[in-house]
Amino acid sequence: MTSRGIEVPCLMIPEKRKTAINNPEIKLTGRLRRRYPSTK
Repeated sequence: MTSRGIEVPCLMIPEKRKTAINNPEIKLTGRLRRRYPSTK
């Protein structure tokens, strides 16, 4: 649930915080980064 590349910057902005958590693309990117560290 921690995609440091995308969610962390979004968490700084309260308005975008919900979007970051509810956005399936961001969740998917987080999973991909966990499976493929090379995309870091």
